[in-house]
Amino acid sequence: MPAGFSDLDYTVHAALRLPKTMAGLRSDPGVSNALRRLSDQLAEEGLLLSPARRRVARLAALVMFAVLALAVARLVAGLSNHKPVGFLVLVAVPTIPVTFALLGVPTVSRAGRKLLARLRRGNRHLLPSQSPSWATYGAAGAMLGVALYGTSALWAADPAFAAQAGITQASAGSSSWSGGGSSCSSGDSGGSSCGGGGGCGGGGCGG
Repeated sequence: MPAGFSDLDYTVHAALRLPKTMAGLRSDPGVSNALRRLSDQLAEEGLLLSPARRRVARLAALVMFAVLALAVARLVAGLSNHKPVGFLVLVAVPTIPVTFALLGVPTVSRAGRKLLARLRRGNRHLLPSQSPSWATYGAAGAMLGVALYGTSALWAADPAFAAQAGITQASAGSSSWSGGGSSCSSGDSGGSSCGGGGGCGGGGCGG
């Protein structure tokens, strides 16, 4: 591989010396370790929330569940004793959606979402709907397009490879953080998968 590629690029390229499906690639020790190091680095830079921070955030949901359980218990007791419970209903009803919303702690931080939005605004020429010229933007532009706009960008860049990798146009996302990884998904009934030296190992997946 040329110089300048990331640790993940090299580990994916090495793992794909023997053809693998997407599941096999993810279970490869070298790839999983590289992904973990990359995740740790992004968490240190504040672009992802670390598992520890996500656990702390979920504690807020547990507190809200406790408040909700207390409100429900008081509501049942009030109804049983023919007491006014209107105030408890006003407290409990708004608490339910808030509690479940707190359970869905995102992996990407606010700073990460802002960075992604800024990069998308600055690279709208790579939108699949713009039919970008990959002869002009090259492999780096194609990989950036997949990273920013999902696997539909892969169909725009290389439809033959996208089809061989088992990515259907109907399921290709137009906006996804993990869209680039789908380019190495397992093949269709014909048995296609990520091969050794092809576009997946050389940059389409590793990038």
